[in-house]
Amino acid sequence: MAGGAATLLLIGCDGDPDDALATTLPRPSSDPSVFKPTAHTVTRWRSDPFARGSYSFMARGAEPSDRRILARPVDDSLYFAGEAVDLGNPATVHGAYQSGIDAADRVIDSGARSAVVVGAGAAGLAAAGRLSEAGVETVVVEARSRLGGRVHTDTALGPPLDLGASWIHGVRGNPLTEIADAAGVERFPTDYDNLVVRDQSGRKVDLDELPDDFVEVVEIENEYAADVDQLAPEAFTEGDAVRGGDVLFPAGYVQIIDELAADIDVELDVVVTSIEYGSSGVRVAGEAGEWEADAALVTVPLGVLKKGTITFDPDLPGDHVGAIERLGMGHLSKVYLRFPEVFWDADVEFIGRVAPERGRFALWANFVPLNGLPILMAFHGGSVADELERMSDEEIVAEAVAALRGMYG
Repeated sequence: MAGGAATLLLIGCDGDPDDALATTLPRPSSDPSVFKPTAHTVTRWRSDPFARGSYSFMARGAEPSDRRILARPVDDSLYFAGEAVDLGNPATVHGAYQSGIDAADRVIDSGARSAVVVGAGAAGLAAAGRLSEAGVETVVVEARSRLGGRVHTDTALGPPLDLGASWIHGVRGNPLTEIADAAGVERFPTDYDNLVVRDQSGRKVDLDELPDDFVEVVEIENEYAADVDQLAPEAFTEGDAVRGGDVLFPAGYVQIIDELAADIDVELDVVVTSIEYGSSGVRVAGEAGEWEADAALVTVPLGVLKKGTITFDPDLPGDHVGAIERLGMGHLSKVYLRFPEVFWDADVEFIGRVAPERGRFALWANFVPLNGLPILMAFHGGSVADELERMSDEEIVAEAVAALRGMYG
């Protein structure tokens, strides 16, 4: 389970599909105002200069060893962390968190007495906490005006809604579970079998009658945030198995970030443009100033490294450059819509849509079970997400409403 996507186990379903589908039918409506959203939010992670995508994936030509290469220290002064370098749980928040802990331990083992952490997402905050506990003088700089990176809880539609990461994927043995327990954070378990699939005329579709391309979109492309033909065979086998089910946060993922940042000072709105490194230490610089230390720990997303907006002096070793080039940076888009009232299957957690347009508004998350509010959110992964990002909000909302009207009008 990656990033903020939901995995619906549609492949190989048999038996009576109605056993796993909603039993309460929606009320069909011809009232145009019912289908007019009162508010919307559209994510645009690909064009975000501090992300350039949602999370990493194993692209064709890449291998799991590329993640290990990227995690190697350079000259005992330059270190990398983030979900893209984690072998156990890449493309997840807890993978990012663990990579920060692992990189901080390498810095500590090197004997460094001071460090600059670049980025205040889960990896950067985890690293900073570990370094500070070990007595390493630590400065944390963050390009955004907020903490969290690709964890971003937004309240523009009223309730807290996560625009980036949404789930703890696999609660058993997960360090984020321990953090949530300690902070008393409320969680909502996800039931991926609690879904209904309809076609564009509103007819329920049996799970064993789903078209192959629909299953491919929902099970693979929305999961890995990449097109099927972009993925290496190893993409489906890398990482550790996650256990114990998945959970959402009714009050937002930001609660985990706030807990990680509780005792950490972060300098916000600091865009790092260059890092000099060597055996004598590092100099991290940007428009807001520069910092010198024994080590730099870089936790910016893979997409930023691929874009080259941070220059390194000397240039990164060829192995590191190759790993950055070979690994892929995926894109998972979310379209949130709030309506005046519920006109869809209210009791299900997920709604699928089988339609001629491959991958367009094929999967929706229903927020009524989570917070009781008339909110739907559509997932799009890979090239379809990129296509939507080139559209205006108005065009995206119009297409979304047309899809819903077909299923429920």
